[in-house]
Amino acid sequence: MNLFRLNVWPFTGKKDIMKKERRYKMKVKKIIKIIILIIITILTFCFIMKNFFPAEWSFITPHKQGDFVRVGNMQLKGRINASALLDNGDVLLLKNGQLEIYKHKTRKFELIKNDLLRDIRVTNFVRLNNDDIFLTCKKQGKNDRTYIYKPNTNIFNNGPELLEERYAHNLTLLENGKVFISGGYNKNNAAKAEKRVSNAEYYNPKTNKIEQGPLIEEDIFDFNVISYDKNSILLIGGFVFKNNNLNVEPNQDIFLINISNNVVSKIGVLSVKRERQDIFKLCSGDIIIMQGIYNPGNIANEIEVYNPKNHVSAVVGKATNDKRIANTAHLFRTTQPWLNAALLPNDKILFFGGKSSNIPFNLFYKETDVYDIRTNTFAVLNNKTNCFYNRTDNNAILLKDNNLLLLNSENNGKCSEIYIIN
Repeated sequence: MNLFRLNVWPFTGKKDIMKKERRYKMKVKKIIKIIILIIITILTFCFIMKNFFPAEWSFITPHKQGDFVRVGNMQLKGRINASALLDNGDVLLLKNGQLEIYKHKTRKFELIKNDLLRDIRVTNFVRLNNDDIFLTCKKQGKNDRTYIYKPNTNIFNNGPELLEERYAHNLTLLENGKVFISGGYNKNNAAKAEKRVSNAEYYNPKTNKIEQGPLIEEDIFDFNVISYDKNSILLIGGFVFKNNNLNVEPNQDIFLINISNNVVSKIGVLSVKRERQDIFKLCSGDIIIMQGIYNPGNIANEIEVYNPKNHVSAVVGKATNDKRIANTAHLFRTTQPWLNAALLPNDKILFFGGKSSNIPFNLFYKETDVYDIRTNTFAVLNNKTNCFYNRTDNNAILLKDNNLLLLNSENNGKCSEIYIIN
């Protein structure tokens, strides 16, 4: 019996060890499978939240200064025609004649619903000093009307009729509280052809009436309107008709409108001939002009500053060090990158997105830069945007917390984000 035990024991011990090893390997495999499953679950959760619930995801993930944070998707498709920051921190948007609002507390977009909006098409709006919204609208078979929208109560009150029918026009809130209505087009003529509207108007919130404005006799259109002080308005950029309206060229002249007497006068000339340029009013009151296109379709790199006090405009630098220009200078590139620009609280300018036309496809960018007017330098940011932004139809608006909301019209508005400044 003892010999039998001695002969069997080594065999039995080896067999047990092998069983233990197999069990151990099976446990290890199970643990690995569980870990892989957990990782896949986490990645799937992150992917779903980031792409389908970006607003909720933005509150879960930590962020720091300089980050670009995705927010909710816009409800409406198409280009952004107007935007306004409200007193409560929300942002009102106009897209294709309809209204939606960005809720800053939830970082989501919601449609503005009202029975009146079924019968009218909003053409433009501007925020008044009391946080009401002045809207210009078109209604079938009637003259252009205006409405006063109260965001807090979602109430639309009737406003006065415009003196001139117009669309694609400017609405500018002046320092005296009135709204300057200028530019645009109409087809209110026998030939039903598109015609530039040269008469400007004012909306007076105190009387709820439209007042006659100046006649802008110069053949300029699509110009930028800047409220300079309580008594004057600047018209910069746009286009001008030449050779008896046969040719269209970029407008280099700067015009001033005296609000008290509606006199329009030419007061300066831009240094660079270009169109569709970015124009910002700095804290100093100076006007900075950047980018734009000049013949034969190249991007203007000159940066110029116009001083309204002495009516002098001078080139202060060039945006030749932008890496997107250098990195895409290849044989098949047909145009230089044309970037989006947004004014930051410290008078610095954020450049983001943009594209360059190439053969056989376009190149879109997520790189970002900041231009400092004080040092005339560009700084490349480490962080990139989450979205691809085309040059046109986008919008950037500074929020109450001094962070920048970037609104994207590409991909049906399914990607918008906040640039964290503070």
